Amino acid sequence: MDFQFDSTTDGRPFKIVSIIDEHTRECLGDKVDRSITGEDLIDELDRIAAQRGTYPNVLRCDNGPELACAAMADWADGHVGLHFIPPGEPWRNGYVESFNSRIRDECLNINSFWSLAQARVVISDWKHDYNHHRRHSALGYQAPPTTLPPAPTNERLSFAVDQFTGSGQRGQAQRGQRSAQQANAVGSQSGSNC
Repeated sequence: MDFQFDSTTDGRPFKIVSIIDEHTRECLGDKVDRSITGEDLIDELDRIAAQRGTYPNVLRCDNGPELACAAMADWADGHVGLHFIPPGEPWRNGYVESFNSRIRDECLNINSFWSLAQARVVISDWKHDYNHHRRHSALGYQAPPTTLPPAPTNERLSFAVDQFTGSGQRGQAQRGQRSAQQANAVGSQSGSNC
């Protein structure tokens, strides 16, 4: 996980959350907002897990406050490994850093965003193109969806996460439901750490 920042033309900053599947090279996250807390990130990870049918084995991330917070630790709670890279060593999270440079050069640097809504649309469109049309050398010069069949629902994934700002709220009922889902997933699944 990592964060990247940009701003709208009025000078107000925003963050982007991009979650990279290290196996398929897909960008799974789609969060763009003015502020993103640990709870917001958990909401995004839960959304992705529900969509893919499983939680990751490991999340590789830096030590940012949104990532190294009590909410993330409680969420992972032995079910998802949090691998924090050492400070000042971004190359240890190479998939996300590579993605960061691409989205910066090919999307953020060439667009001026008048509003947060426009930024969300432009960035989402760029990520869709990245996931469905960009060829990756590590995947035999194929785009992610054509490279591999969808992961079986009993296989856990490893994600590298790159995050840009967002905000949100969560209720206790969601936490309990997520914990139960994670416990069921961990009990019936195995996978390798990347």
